[in-house]
Amino acid sequence: MFTKAIEVMTEPNYAPENIEVKKIAFFTNPDAAKGRATQAGAEALEEFERLGLEVESHAPVSKEAGLEELRNAFDDDSIDAVVVCGGDGTVSNGVKVQATRKKPLGVIPAGSGNDLARVLGISTDAKEAARVVAQGKVQHLDLGLITPEDGNEPEWFNTIMCAGMDSVISDYVNKWSWPHGKARYLAAEAYTFLSLKGYPTKITFEDGSVVEGRYCMCSFSNTAAYGAGMYICPSADPQDGVMDITCVEYRGKMHLAKLSPKLRPGEHIGEPGVTTYRAKKVRVEIEGAPLYADGDFKANSPVTCEIVPGAGRYLVP
Repeated sequence: MFTKAIEVMTEPNYAPENIEVKKIAFFTNPDAAKGRATQAGAEALEEFERLGLEVESHAPVSKEAGLEELRNAFDDDSIDAVVVCGGDGTVSNGVKVQATRKKPLGVIPAGSGNDLARVLGISTDAKEAARVVAQGKVQHLDLGLITPEDGNEPEWFNTIMCAGMDSVISDYVNKWSWPHGKARYLAAEAYTFLSLKGYPTKITFEDGSVVEGRYCMCSFSNTAAYGAGMYICPSADPQDGVMDITCVEYRGKMHLAKLSPKLRPGEHIGEPGVTTYRAKKVRVEIEGAPLYADGDFKANSPVTCEIVPGAGRYLVP
């Protein structure tokens, strides 16, 4: 059974528009990318001041505090745009609050992946990204919406919801306290690969058709890439109102090892064991894997995952 969707705009106008940006609320995550966001934030702030923008600065002490401050900023009529500086998780918090609102979100990318910034064409040079904010060009894009069936609040995402070994790896990385840095990712990848037996998965489409199988991973995509440029759904377009779905069947570790080098450049499409679909809304059930999107845990299955046309509004080059 599909859960009830949030009432949002369903006929977006994707044509760019221009606004005058005089005052912004600027949010920096000092913990993003081992503190690199602090330097990027300082450079962006210097450029905002040079350009004559009035800046209301925020450095929330927690995720919960940040969400509350973001809500207040979006509700403040004196602020023309809200800008976030950090990685994909920081941007995801901004998207969670901005979704379906008219006030745009600006991005100063300062993470390790910067997946949304890549989609928007925003430079990782903080001063150049700040100039994008100041010029005031606004673009509507689709967003993904995850509605859990366990009673938890719906979760927005801007890139890809992943279910399978990629989400399991992310879960280990978030929960383990050792080893540190890149070694933790490598350890999580190795542990997941060695214990992999596939995840029983069932995807139900709106027309009642069902896809079932044991998969390594399934990706439900608003944009083409995640994980710092892995093109898991290379044809995904965040302005078409539809999600692209890529499922990689579990056919043993040797099959996955041969397929893995083709995943990042998007050359896996059409390979044996790889199937693709397109849909506006699906119900997802998967055993043994959490659901992640934009680098963060979003929900446990079963959930409804859908594309909400034009729900995102961003400042772009």
